[in-house]
This record gives sequence, C-alpha cells and structure tokens, in this order.
Amino acid sequence: MRVLLALGHYEWGGFKTVVVSLAKYMSRLGIDVHIAVLKVGDVGSKDEIYHKLKVLTPKEFIREAMKFDIVHIHTTYPYTREAIKAGLKNIVFTYHGYCPWHLTPGFKNKVIHLALKYAYRRLLPKIRKITAISNFVKRQLEEIYGISNVKVIYNGVDLEIFKPIKIQGKSGYPILFNAMAHEKLKGLDIALKYFRNIKDFYPEAKLILGGTSIDAIKLIKRYCSKFRSSFGRDVLTLSYVPQSKLAYYYSLSDVYFLTSRWESFGLPIVESFTCGTPVIAFKVDDARIEHIVNSKAGELFNDNESLIQALDKILRNYHEYSARAINYARKLSWENIVKQYLEVYNEVLSS
Repeated sequence: MRVLLALGHYEWGGFKTVVVSLAKYMSRLGIDVHIAVLKVGDVGSKDEIYHKLKVLTPKEFIREAMKFDIVHIHTTYPYTREAIKAGLKNIVFTYHGYCPWHLTPGFKNKVIHLALKYAYRRLLPKIRKITAISNFVKRQLEEIYGISNVKVIYNGVDLEIFKPIKIQGKSGYPILFNAMAHEKLKGLDIALKYFRNIKDFYPEAKLILGGTSIDAIKLIKRYCSKFRSSFGRDVLTLSYVPQSKLAYYYSLSDVYFLTSRWESFGLPIVESFTCGTPVIAFKVDDARIEHIVNSKAGELFNDNESLIQALDKILRNYHEYSARAINYARKLSWENIVKQYLEVYNEVLSS
C-alpha cells in the first residue's frame, strides 16, 4: 500500500507531530508513506524533517496523489478543495477541529479562519470517509457542518520517546510544567496568573515554561517583577524543546499545567500521562475534559480555590494518579492508532 499524508504547514506543533508519527509507524508495517505539505516552517532542526517530504502546490499535489492508493488529508483546505475538484475517490480526511475565530491571533487570520469555516461546509459533505481526533471534534462536525457519519480516532503517543524517567535528587516542592507557553491561545497569561496563587500556598513552587518566544519572556519578566517572583528561579523558561527532550521535563515535573484556551485533542496531556505525570487543566469545554474524566489521572480547575484543591489532591494521592495516567496513555500508542487508520484505509479501498 502507498499512502500520501497531507497537511498545510510542516512546523513545530501538534499537526507535524501527528503526521510524522503516523508515517513512522506505518512505514514499519511495510507501507510506503510520503508526506505532502504546502509550506515548511520552523521545525527546530533539520533532523526533524521527514525523509519523504515534498512541498507541493495544490495542482502539484493532485498529480502526486494519483500515484497513491490512499490520500490522507489533515484539515488542509487547498489540498482538500483540489482533491474534490479532481474527483479523487481514495480520500481520507481527518478533521482536527475548529478553533473559535475570536481566539485566532491577528485580524487577517480571523477573517481567513472564519471564511474557511463556511468553505468547509461545501466540501466536507462530498468526502466519503471522515475521521475526528476526539469526541469533542466529532460533535463540532455534527453541530457546525451537519456531518454525522464520523469515526473517532485519537491522536497517539510515541512510547519510545515518552516514558517515565527517574530523576535523581528530585525536589520536594511542586514543579509545574507547561510546554506551550508561546502565545495567547495557549494561555501563558493564565498560567502566570494562577501560578501566583500557587506560590501563596506553596512558596517554593516552580513553573517551567517551554516554547517561550522573546515576547513571551518579556511578559514573564513583567509578571515576575509585578508579583515579586524571581525570573530564572521561580519561573524558568525554555526555548524550543525537541520531542526527544520533552520526556525529561514531563518526568521532572510533579504536574503538567495546561492553561490553553482551546484544545481539539491536547497532545501534551497524553505525553505527560505516558511519563507518569498527572495533569491539572484550566476548565474549558473542549477535548481536554475527555482525557481528564476518562483517565481519572488529572483534575480540572476554574478559579483559585479549585486550583489549590486540585494540586493538593494530586500531591496527596500522587502514585494513584501517576499509575492511572500511564495506564490510560499506553492505550493510545501509535501502534494501536495506526491499526485503526488501516481499517479505515481498507474500507476506502474496498468500497
């Protein structure tokens, strides 16, 4: 079987992680997997560029797609539009969710994002096989587009990369980790706001923030100055953290502190779980609730009181939370996820 995976931007983040992981584990089963992208952005290092990656315009994509048994598109409108126009019958479309337009940064991006919402209304009913990465996203497909025949296939986690690491001399104070603190959508301001309250109850607590940009560091320094926290001691920042290093920081931390304003899946949740680290998540009605409720390996909060209660509960029952986290995440190994996609591929090929 030959499979062409397609996405818009190949850059640091969840989309790239998902597509490359699918390619990696499908290839191990003898499947010839290629990746098509519209644009390559900042991936961190050249080592993270998939060896069968091609940058293609929508027209070039169609010519390339003719050579493959399955064309698996990950929420990329230009490729999807051209595939429908060309009448391709071997399409599998994975929907990664619709982020509310008001959370999209920049006026121009808001307009484009809102336009795409309505553009997809014309395209999605024409696709025979659609999958969703969470039950939350499946509900979005039903409510926004009226699409009901959708199979939910979760994103996976790479158990070769993410695993518990025993940290020698680990501190006795709570360490919180947030790997996505680089923009408003990911809730850097929320993390800083609530960490101040944590410091009132746990004076020695530390917050580690990954993926911090120059602008983010300026905000963090202003916060530290305003609330008399020490930048570099109480709040530590990391720039880009490659996947190979993330497991160390998940394992070093006592909890993963998810403060984003929206999650269609919440990949850091299952990565953290795989390392045995529970999650405390800012309560938003999205996919994070599925993981927290179904795993019983984390807690939700929406104010200062519920945050302290959540942290205290986890710290007092840490081994139970950690064990449940690992058990939940292991079910989402990429080996298991790939099997589910192969079932979908075979349905398309046999129809």
